[in-house]
Amino acid sequence: MAERSSRPRRDSGPRILVPSIGNPVRCVNGASTYTRELERWLRAPPLEAEVCCLSLPTLRPVRHRLRQSFSLARSLFSKLPAKAIFARSRRMSVAVSRELRDGGYDLVVLNGTDLLWLLDELPDSLPVVVVAHNIEHRLFDVQVRSAEWLPTPFRKHLRGDALRLARYELDGMKRAGNVVALSAEDAVYVERHCGGLQTLVLPPAFGYNPHPRRPPAGDSEPLEIGFVGNFGWWPNQQGLDWFLKRVFAHLDGGVRLHLFGEQSDKGALPDGVVAHGYVPDLGEVLEQCHFMICPILGGGGVSIKAAEAIYNRVPILATPFGVRGLPLAENPAIVVRETPQDWVQFLGSAGARELAARSVLEINSGRFRQETRREALQSYVLRVMGRDKN
Repeated sequence: MAERSSRPRRDSGPRILVPSIGNPVRCVNGASTYTRELERWLRAPPLEAEVCCLSLPTLRPVRHRLRQSFSLARSLFSKLPAKAIFARSRRMSVAVSRELRDGGYDLVVLNGTDLLWLLDELPDSLPVVVVAHNIEHRLFDVQVRSAEWLPTPFRKHLRGDALRLARYELDGMKRAGNVVALSAEDAVYVERHCGGLQTLVLPPAFGYNPHPRRPPAGDSEPLEIGFVGNFGWWPNQQGLDWFLKRVFAHLDGGVRLHLFGEQSDKGALPDGVVAHGYVPDLGEVLEQCHFMICPILGGGGVSIKAAEAIYNRVPILATPFGVRGLPLAENPAIVVRETPQDWVQFLGSAGARELAARSVLEINSGRFRQETRREALQSYVLRVMGRDKN
């Protein structure tokens, strides 16, 4: 069954149904972090919405890969792209239909473009907002183009599937008419390809008090740097592989890397790398690191973990893509380097120890504070529902 999470019904606020590709309570990736905050903003005053989230349990890695293979095979004989076939779920369909039948909802928020297939099962009178965590067809296209090791006929099929996914995703967002994007770049892209959309750019933001961080490194102390992510997701795998082989392997010691997140403790790692697995308390993560790294080379949306480090005023070393889409002012505690040589040079210099002693400026940290996003989202939701008084 689809898993349901909700709060007791209030008389004052609207009822919002949130079908979600992941469970915001049980999952630990960046999208789930964003979803938890999104629900909190909707429930907060003055909107005080009643939010019901329906999500499916996360598949174990083996079942996930089997379902992917099955979906790719079915896409050979379907008008739908493999990603849409993968995401279709009778259990989700039944759960959504039951809620709508029993419930008097005012709005549906499709949390992820993977759920655009649900548009066919929603009443035309019910407004819909799509949360685009990523532009999935752009993400998939990058993945296909980088898979040069695949046999040519299979790559040809995947390229065709990427085109079908683009049509499916853009047509679905245009049909919904309302899209929340995490980055301005993604919002501009969908507006250019889907005329008449009502969009909102809503970068990640957080409602808890920032955690204390580790004191600066002593002269004889190694630099402790951290990388947080779900290492079952290919952009994080790609980024870690790039960092280990092209950066870390060329350092002359003095730096220790800590990995935090799902599947970070899978497989052999070189000396000087410590894998902690999933650590639920971010404060415990930050206590162990002088600064964080975000060596992401591709993907979509924005890096939630980079945003969360900046919110906690923790210095960060990132690739340009690692901070893509984040609304940042210039700040010496946010260092962006592009090439492996740039990274090696920086991490071997006095600049790295100077970075460890810095704190992110309030002008940047404050841009990821909950209050800066809640009002914008609530105003947008009221406008979509036709209740905006302005």
